[in-house]
Amino acid sequence: MGAAWSVYQVAKELGIEEALGKDFEGKLALWQVMARVIGQGSRLSAVRLAQIHAAGDVLDMKRGFDENNLYDNLSWLSENQAKIERKLFELRRGGNKPKLFCMT
Repeated sequence: MGAAWSVYQVAKELGIEEALGKDFEGKLALWQVMARVIGQGSRLSAVRLAQIHAAGDVLDMKRGFDENNLYDNLSWLSENQAKIERKLFELRRGGNKPKLFCMT
């Protein structure tokens, strides 16, 4: 659980969790990112990694998932990529508000 918790905290700090959303699809997408950070492998290995690292508890998931859910989630990510990237940009850059600086 230590590795998953640590990666999750970094993802929250960077705004990744907010950009992906806190619904089931967003949490699955976040787990796919976290699983790649913790260890490389297949979707099935990501499911096994989730069991070892208590991903359901870390991400507060209300139901389990299998590799088929992760493959379906890749389609969801593809369909929502532009929206996710825009949200990450806004979170990291402070939205569309202009910033004024005094250079005197």
